[in-house]
Amino acid sequence: MNKIIIFILTNIVYQKNLICQHYSTDQTFEIIFQDEFNGLTIDVNKWQVDQSTRVPNKITNNPSNVVVTNGNLECWAKNQTYNGFPYTEAAVLSKTSFVSGFFIEMRCKLAPGTYTNTGAWLWGGLHDNGTYCNNCFDYQGNYVNKKCGCQNYNEVDFYEYYGDVQESTGQYHTCHTNGNCVMSQGNAFKVTYPNDYHIVGFYRNPIKSYIYFDEKLVESRKTPINKSVKLVLYLWLRDYVNNSQPFPVKTLFDYVRVYRLKKDCNTVVTQIPNFNIYNYALKKSIKLTSNTIIPSSKKINLWAKDFIELGGGNTNFDIPVSNQEIAFGIGECW
Repeated sequence: MNKIIIFILTNIVYQKNLICQHYSTDQTFEIIFQDEFNGLTIDVNKWQVDQSTRVPNKITNNPSNVVVTNGNLECWAKNQTYNGFPYTEAAVLSKTSFVSGFFIEMRCKLAPGTYTNTGAWLWGGLHDNGTYCNNCFDYQGNYVNKKCGCQNYNEVDFYEYYGDVQESTGQYHTCHTNGNCVMSQGNAFKVTYPNDYHIVGFYRNPIKSYIYFDEKLVESRKTPINKSVKLVLYLWLRDYVNNSQPFPVKTLFDYVRVYRLKKDCNTVVTQIPNFNIYNYALKKSIKLTSNTIIPSSKKINLWAKDFIELGGGNTNFDIPVSNQEIAFGIGECW
């Protein structure tokens, strides 16, 4: 019988699992929010259509620019007069809030044009009375209204695509009511096929955040934020837009799925006799002997905080080659 013999170090496992994005097929994560946009209109139980004005006297959001059709959420930008503004764009805000330990996956098609900005970001801006805060900061993240009282403000722009440079970037912003704003620019990378659909992923916990593009890790850094945030999807126009931009223009979101990491951080696993009833969650540590049997035609994902040990001593850990697949990850607990 053919076998795969695995010799593995925990730090190698950790890096390998961060290279690719496969949380959607990982039993250690459970889905907590999902929209496949298969209806005829926006699901008002899941989304709020943003009607704010982002750049004074120039651009505003028009609710009619948000359309659901053919299994996609379409966000449009237009050269149209609306409420006295010459240009309109579109954005939606999730009604569900998310706390650390979640993974966002979305599939989208970028908007063409020099002055477009397609993206997704997390918004935690709330007034002191708990209502949504959308006027504390200008479009560059500068604190402009100290009377707003956005004591819970924090923002993570994990995906932004600029049509004029055909690059994507991740940004992390944290601002507070004293007016001090700390902004950290992420890595920019070229989008090879901007007119195709792309898969964007983002995993965040109180210790670190990870950004994926087309299932490959493109950015990771420490983000010590552990506050409730909402998800914003948008098509915006650059503030210096002019009539050389082709209109109308749209960006498409095929689906949005949010997963949550299941944690069992104090449990030490010394053997898994039955993978079918195993409690898949992030453990303190996992140790499997050479007697471990991996079920056929089953994908196994094991996560631990401290280490994962296979075999032990001079013994090998064998996986028979018959459609078995096993992946290991070292993750943070909090």
